[in-house]
Amino acid sequence: MPDAVKLILSLSVSGSTLALLLFALKRAFRNRLPKAFQYYVWLVVLLRLALPVSFGFSAVDSIFRAIPGISADTSASAALSAGIYRPNKPILVQPGEVFSFNERVRASDESGAATRAADYLLLVWLAGAAIALGIKVFGYARFSARLKKAHRSARPCEEQALKRLHSGKIAIERNPLARTPMLMGLFRPVIVLPDRAYSSEELICVLEHELTHYKRLDIPLKWLSLLVCCAHWFNPPVEIADGINARKQRMIELADAFCILPGGVGTLNELTDILQMQQVGETKKPVFFLNTSKYWDIFGAVLVHMDQAGFIPNMDDLKIKIAADPNELIDQIKNFVA
Repeated sequence: MPDAVKLILSLSVSGSTLALLLFALKRAFRNRLPKAFQYYVWLVVLLRLALPVSFGFSAVDSIFRAIPGISADTSASAALSAGIYRPNKPILVQPGEVFSFNERVRASDESGAATRAADYLLLVWLAGAAIALGIKVFGYARFSARLKKAHRSARPCEEQALKRLHSGKIAIERNPLARTPMLMGLFRPVIVLPDRAYSSEELICVLEHELTHYKRLDIPLKWLSLLVCCAHWFNPPVEIADGINARKQRMIELADAFCILPGGVGTLNELTDILQMQQVGETKKPVFFLNTSKYWDIFGAVLVHMDQAGFIPNMDDLKIKIAADPNELIDQIKNFVA
């Protein structure tokens, strides 16, 4: 089997094992570990998944050696490569090992079939990694391009505040499509502010927060995490290393529509992410609310208030449908699918 396939599988298995172990430890010691440690400990998993470092033992390699025909160092293939060839006569390859010509040919065929299978697996992996990376990069490029079209120059007081806090080359801009302040750009970082008024204290807090992301190298780490997840697209446990946001993004990508049932903070977190993606044009998938006992009426009032205050540029960007009971919800979904 080609070394590339064994290397990929070995990294994926060992990295997944480490991720599951750290996840269990994090759950067990959640309240006793520093938050910074809980954040950076996943970097160990990312490095294990990305760096082909051997520690003298490979579980995947051991498995391959145990399967006939996969190991490249089989006795029959060694005999063929060494030129020990006597048709229809037994030959002695190693002390105590006797192979006939037919056995050598059969072993060679098995080894060749295993090699071809490994070549196909390598092509499938390359295709999967390329597709996964292409989807991520295309999505980011489309999102970034949409934001850039709406970029506006920051106010002089905002540029001066940034210079006082940081002397590096970080730009600052305003954008009406931005729901919250964000740091963007791997090589040319820029702080994007929502197009609204900030008090001096609010502005300093926002800039210090975004500069913390810059100083902690959060953007390079996120790109590393993205590349690792794309390389190990076939391994579901790898997504644990990318945290809740990656699993949530994966859920959004796989869905055709979103049904929002009465829930708590987690539901609200996922809901606001979806609405933000609708607002900036990153998704047009509709959101169906199950408004049992008018549970979501208050949230609807909040959206109306945000619209009246000017924080939602266009309410039509939000693809929202509301159902009072499960039967109505099912009918709405059926009509959407049809």
